[in-house]
Amino acid sequence: MKRIAVILTTMLLATAFARGDEAGGPPPAPAGNPDQVGTTTQPAQQPAQPALPPGHPPVPGMGGASKLPPGHPQIPGMGGGGQLPAGHPQIPGMGGGGQLPAGHPQIPGMGGQGQLPEGHPPVPGAGSAGPTTQPDVRGTLVVKAVQTTPGGASVAGDKVTVELFGRSMSAPAVEAVLNGHGVAILEGVQIGWGAQPVVTVEHQGVKFRRTGRLMSAASPDQHVKVEVCETTDRMPAWRVKARHMVLTPAGAGFRVREMVVQDNPTDRAWTGQADPDGIIATLDLTLAPNTGKVDLEDGFTQGATHLNERRLRSSLPLMPGDTAYRFGYSIPVLNGQAVLDIEAPAATGQLLVVVPEGVGKVSVEGLEVGQAMQMGPSLMRMYTARDVPAGRKVRLTIAVPGDAKGKAGDGQKAGG
Repeated sequence: MKRIAVILTTMLLATAFARGDEAGGPPPAPAGNPDQVGTTTQPAQQPAQPALPPGHPPVPGMGGASKLPPGHPQIPGMGGGGQLPAGHPQIPGMGGGGQLPAGHPQIPGMGGQGQLPEGHPPVPGAGSAGPTTQPDVRGTLVVKAVQTTPGGASVAGDKVTVELFGRSMSAPAVEAVLNGHGVAILEGVQIGWGAQPVVTVEHQGVKFRRTGRLMSAASPDQHVKVEVCETTDRMPAWRVKARHMVLTPAGAGFRVREMVVQDNPTDRAWTGQADPDGIIATLDLTLAPNTGKVDLEDGFTQGATHLNERRLRSSLPLMPGDTAYRFGYSIPVLNGQAVLDIEAPAATGQLLVVVPEGVGKVSVEGLEVGQAMQMGPSLMRMYTARDVPAGRKVRLTIAVPGDAKGKAGDGQKAGG
């Protein structure tokens, strides 16, 4: 367990140092292995992370290379093909076709179809449509859905949607229906220079997604397995397997990068229960007072996330097994102190807070002072708690001395 804690913390640190104190940033491109069992309700979208050591059991959200998949725009410090999607304006320093959408005025230095809409006043440089160089390469995608709940409903007739993400292309989504064997065969899938499929199977009103490997002229055919399960409105005996936080100095306070791993021990997806506000939630987190701008990184989706004042809630069904959430926020230094209040949303197996050494005097309530470890460029100290009951509150306070406020103020402003 200690080894897993160190690895998870290293992963969070890598994310924090890679992103600096940015407020979010572009979401990573889809990635994943279709041969792995998948229960996430959204495409894999996770930042680059260090790989697990050989023989280590899988940890949610870890593993894999840090390179961007082919077709993803270049991001400073990350590998990848660096091509912009079709129809995206050219951006300095980024590759791509840079074609403007049909009817868009020509912009100097940018390619595109460039015809102005009828009746539009002349724009200097507006020209005719340019040729396309996207090759007509097609492949076959076989989707197999597997019911994992014993005695669960058949997947026959379930809707399948395939989205393709590739270099300089934006193909429309392709839809199909699973046959009596739970299989859908999609022939003539347009893959051009290369495309990565994101497959969605909708079963009993819940969407199950799996990201496939890159399809190309050299490997145009692929099988993708998507595991589905039944749902229940009865709350399972879920718990927070791990909750880790990494603090780094930022502006007039500290930036907190947090990861929460939920564990659903059943074989059904829990659809949640309504709270007093009428919001159906499967995750309900109370954030620290004076929390600044919150950046949602992984595990959250638009339309199923509710953030108001100090509460962060997700309405996504809680899938069997582990579900990981990642997000960030800022806490200020007020009257010479930065205070991080933490409340357990459920029974929590491990709570871990990591703070750089030398930023101020740290005092804790409900946490044990752990060892200091060299992590990347910084010496970091761990503060831990185990088997934390639901509703238990703990606190970490950093007293920032006058001559150390400059250290806490390095970089961008908190929340910015």
